[in-house]
Amino acid sequence: MTTTLRTDGAGRAALRVVPPRRHRGRDRDRERGAATGLTVGILAAACAAGAAVMIWSTVAAEATAVHSAADLAALAASDTARGIGNASAPCAAAAEVASANDAVVVACAVDPAGAVTGERAAAHVVVQATRRHRGAWLPLPRSRAEAWAGAPS
Repeated sequence: MTTTLRTDGAGRAALRVVPPRRHRGRDRDRERGAATGLTVGILAAACAAGAAVMIWSTVAAEATAVHSAADLAALAASDTARGIGNASAPCAAAAEVASANDAVVVACAVDPAGAVTGERAAAHVVVQATRRHRGAWLPLPRSRAEAWAGAPS
């Protein structure tokens, strides 16, 4: 509010209080809804970030599971090649262990004499996930991992 001092024609002073002018017309209408647009934009960004985190965590969990399956399959093949366990074929033992971990053996190479590695027995196993990621609606490739295992040192 503003106050003004005015004089009338007879020389008398009069104090008048004037309320502030309000925005009318186009200026006021242009500002309407700005907070709504900002809120919608922030919520959309938060949803996109949440979806990205969900996709990343799904892929990371699946990759970890496939790496574990590859490690276990390689250990099974190596142990079988060294005569530990009751299976006769190292790659068959690796396939059985991989199958128990929702994976399939893509490639299996066993060096029972240690010609390549210099150890007593070594196995190289490549494993791929048999099932899609938990988020099957995502167009992501299946996880794949490889592992080496040999005799303990």
